[in-house]
Amino acid sequence: MRILVTGHRGFLGQYISRQLISRGHMVFGISRGEFISDLPPQQQLAADLSDSAAVTRFVYDVQPEVVIHLAAESSVAESWIDPEKIVFTNVMGTLRLIKILLKVKSVRLWVNAGSAEEYRASQHLKRMTENHRLFPANPYGTTKLSQEIMLRQILESAGIEFVQFRMFNITGPGQSNKFVLASFVDQLARILKHMKEPVIVTGDLSKVRDFVDVRDVSLLYCEAVEGRIPSGVYNVCSGVGRRLDNILRQLISLAQVQVKIVEDHSRYRYGDRDFMVGSPGRIQKYMPTFPSIPWEKTLADMLSLASVRL
Repeated sequence: MRILVTGHRGFLGQYISRQLISRGHMVFGISRGEFISDLPPQQQLAADLSDSAAVTRFVYDVQPEVVIHLAAESSVAESWIDPEKIVFTNVMGTLRLIKILLKVKSVRLWVNAGSAEEYRASQHLKRMTENHRLFPANPYGTTKLSQEIMLRQILESAGIEFVQFRMFNITGPGQSNKFVLASFVDQLARILKHMKEPVIVTGDLSKVRDFVDVRDVSLLYCEAVEGRIPSGVYNVCSGVGRRLDNILRQLISLAQVQVKIVEDHSRYRYGDRDFMVGSPGRIQKYMPTFPSIPWEKTLADMLSLASVRL
């Protein structure tokens, strides 16, 4: 199949692209910045989705059958600083893309990267199902919910299948240290290489989150592309809540190093929720073993790759 991946240079985008290529699909990518080595240059466009002329030319040449839409501004913290920017990218950028693709008339399936930030905060520490009330607590979540509603309306009216993955916390080897677990891993790797003092600086470690390995998630997207997951909305989660302080202790134990932990209150995030854990029951009807990678392997592989890359 001919598959267009927006945001293919990103953390998840590169894993998905490699997985699709290994399955024999023809992958095309649109992202800001440099090309990735996994794809020939002619199958990539370095552009923002706001560049309608460049995107239109590329999409008309590609004639994609499937779109995997990952491109987004994804920082909750930055969405408070510049909400206009995140609305422009996540909502208006998506609208421009869908208008172009509707003119091409080659697309039969759209797989969209949503977010658990679309949900209202969970009461009584309950796992969120797909029927949990939608009420975002930050501008980022608001843009992702707006995007989902807009896409559902437009795509259904056009007869295009639509799979919405509301993703919880995706992590794994190679993730940017802007994200919480990758930040822990990066600091530990630098301590092991004697590149920094044995001090790990953190934000609020009392939060409980639901993490899934990016390698499991990339397989999930491939299953959707190949028609084994029907149109609908699905949580992408493990169903297991993990406190950040417990995860950090696991990583320190893996690294076999003594460190001092310093909580930096400037890293606390406004409106950050105490508990965000999803229910994977719906997606497990189609992928019963999801997620399959053991948690301990995720942490070990993250630490190993971070150490090699320094």
